[in-house]
Amino acid sequence: MIFYPQKVDKSRLERAVDSALAKKQLPPAAYYPTKSGSPGAQEAADAIASGAELIIVAGGDGTIRPVIHVLANHFLSNQKTPSVRPTPSLGIVPLGTGNVLARNLRLPLGNLGRAVAIAVSGKDRPIDVGQVTMTFGGDRPNETHVFGVMAGLGLDAKIFANTNNWLKRRIGWVAYIDGGLRSLPVTFERLAVSVNDQEPRNLKLHSLIVGNCGFLPGNINLMPDARIDDGVLDLAAVGPRRIWNWIEFWNRVTWINWLVKRVVGWRKIMSQTANVKTLENLRGAKVAVSSERAVNIQLDGDPFGQVQMAVFQVLPLAVKVRV
Repeated sequence: MIFYPQKVDKSRLERAVDSALAKKQLPPAAYYPTKSGSPGAQEAADAIASGAELIIVAGGDGTIRPVIHVLANHFLSNQKTPSVRPTPSLGIVPLGTGNVLARNLRLPLGNLGRAVAIAVSGKDRPIDVGQVTMTFGGDRPNETHVFGVMAGLGLDAKIFANTNNWLKRRIGWVAYIDGGLRSLPVTFERLAVSVNDQEPRNLKLHSLIVGNCGFLPGNINLMPDARIDDGVLDLAAVGPRRIWNWIEFWNRVTWINWLVKRVVGWRKIMSQTANVKTLENLRGAKVAVSSERAVNIQLDGDPFGQVQMAVFQVLPLAVKVRV
């Protein structure tokens, strides 16, 4: 059991988890609190080394992402050299700011008992994850990381970098408004984007989102065709030029997505009338992005600095989540 201690009372968590385990005639869990400089990866590695078959994470996407990183790499290693230790399943108790992965998996929010019961007794659902290799330039070496929800280059990453963590803990995802104000003025990025090794396209945009799933808090859906187990990554190129383009953008990622799912023929109407400079959706198993200048990048809401290049690929069905 890996948990973010600032989001949950340990004694309450222990009662809920150990009670659910006892009902399955299983022993009590081992508890690994995250701490500064160790947000979950080392704890997950220690749990695997101890022979854990299930790792439950209580926290937000920032706590879940390092655990997914370890689980996906263990899965890849097992594919190359089969290990006596199978990759553990992942149980999620969503306690974070956005809980985007939990929302896309339709896990209960705000109900500790139900979330724990699913984490312990739910069925395993294999899901895709994304992997990115980042080139920073200068003396900083390249880094490869795994993400479960989405990565972003440009404005959205800048907003995450400028969001006050104390404020985020106090008021939740609304704190990103403050981060947005700190990120003004809004500027364009010029990115060369290649999907599935095709000829790169030069895009002028505010943000490029590379996602494993597309549903966000506030009933926002940047990538309506994204599925968490379809073997591809979805892209949203966000580049409104004028204020009316921003209005169109917000319409398209909110109520128009609702219409597309429920009204026959609306998708065809939207595709014929949509301005691709405002929002363009692409899909592929591999995405290579390079920038004219260093650009901010984030993974599942965690800022990673500025990159010159990022190469993304999907890792199909690499992590098993209890649902």
